[in-house]
Amino acid sequence: MGVGKFASTYKDHPYRRTMKTKPIQFHNMQLSPGTHLQMPQLRAALHRISTRRQFIPRKAPYTNTDRVQYYGYAITDAWLFDYAQKHEHLLRPGAKLVDDFGRMSFAIDVLRSQTGMYKLLCHWGRPPKVLPPGVEIGPDNEILVLTVVSTRADSWETRPSQAQVDLLQSIMEDKKLRWWKDWYPSEG
Repeated sequence: MGVGKFASTYKDHPYRRTMKTKPIQFHNMQLSPGTHLQMPQLRAALHRISTRRQFIPRKAPYTNTDRVQYYGYAITDAWLFDYAQKHEHLLRPGAKLVDDFGRMSFAIDVLRSQTGMYKLLCHWGRPPKVLPPGVEIGPDNEILVLTVVSTRADSWETRPSQAQVDLLQSIMEDKKLRWWKDWYPSEG
């Protein structure tokens, strides 16, 4: 059946990695020094994490509104530019970010790939009456919101797992998740 051939060639496979640190607990797997992580095992473990528990945000504060509500982080374009600059090493060789739109798109793409939250989007939100500390209002009296989930049905059905939201929170550091009203009224 070729078991011997598979075993001898697989040990040199580039996806095989050896742990060189102290033992760690990765959910239900105990990883100790010398443990070999094959890519299929890692993918299976990450899949179990991502499908384990759906993220359930706090209830939207405004139920009778003609606007979509977004649960996300208030960010600025400057924050996105800095994030893109920190991760420019991920670009293809010879590729450059030449305009602001490219920088913002690249930063969001990096966030999506790092967290596995491929539905991350930016929306314009209305500033609340009492502005949370650290939130900046844009020139047209709007707030840029990195949206995790919204009150739209399609967004709610495809919301991320709690582990993905926790990972995004670690990237966002001191920023807080909260509900934001859409800048534009809903259609229909």
